Amino acid sequence: MRNVRLASILGAALEVLLYFLSVGLGLLITGFGYLAVRAAGPTRPEDLPSDPIFWTLQTFGVLGPTALLAAARNPGLFRAARQAEPGKIAAGAGRGAGLGLGAGAAAVGLVLAWPTATSMTAGDAAGFLATSWVQANVALTEEIVFRGYLWSVLESRVGPGPTLILTSLLFALAHGANPAFTPGLPVIPNLLLAGLILGILRRRMGFPAAVGWHFGWNVALGGLFGVPVSGVTFPALLRVTATAPTCWSGGAFGPEGGLAGTVVLVASLGLFTFDGWNWTSRFILKVRRVLR
Repeated sequence: MRNVRLASILGAALEVLLYFLSVGLGLLITGFGYLAVRAAGPTRPEDLPSDPIFWTLQTFGVLGPTALLAAARNPGLFRAARQAEPGKIAAGAGRGAGLGLGAGAAAVGLVLAWPTATSMTAGDAAGFLATSWVQANVALTEEIVFRGYLWSVLESRVGPGPTLILTSLLFALAHGANPAFTPGLPVIPNLLLAGLILGILRRRMGFPAAVGWHFGWNVALGGLFGVPVSGVTFPALLRVTATAPTCWSGGAFGPEGGLAGTVVLVASLGLFTFDGWNWTSRFILKVRRVLR
């Protein structure tokens, strides 16, 4: 039995390594493609967050290797993806996006609630649309990697519990290369909390809900209020400049690096873990019946 377990763990590790190597190659190819497309345009690193072409090509760099590996090594996952119903996908993504937007707005609200002066200026509507497109690509690609292919491979080999923990750890580690990342409190716990939330959503409400929540959270932070998203600032509808302490606001990393983000992420995790969502839904239905 121990040998079987060890073989499953080693097999999962090899699958993860193969997948990351494949995705890395895909991103390298699309990176060269971006340089070719943008040869006469902006290619500075600081211009990338506002360039939808870069993120679109990044999406293809992830989707291509994932689809090829799924077809070759995980045909069940590939078949399920092809047979997914568009209506159910849209409904799940919409529910997730609403929850993510609410959570992101709550995190910014807590940052603004700190009793110091805070400025808020008008942003750019066109920039907001561009950021929304960028965040759609970011959410889709990251969820395909962590709650899509890797989740399917790991769950079949090590079980759902270890899969939730491992994908959350990998998700947190993947953000270690982001600007303004600091390996300490509360940045790493917050990234782990976000990974756990997305994993629980994937298990309880489906993969589209995880993509939607990720998108809604990022858009609320970076697209609506213009605060950094994991250390990256995007064009936004509004531009909030907080003067709260870095330990609360997250500073240059954004609310995901501060205690304001911790409060919202812990509350969200509790909502999804301890059946809080169903309780809230029942409570809302009761209120609606009383008000009729």
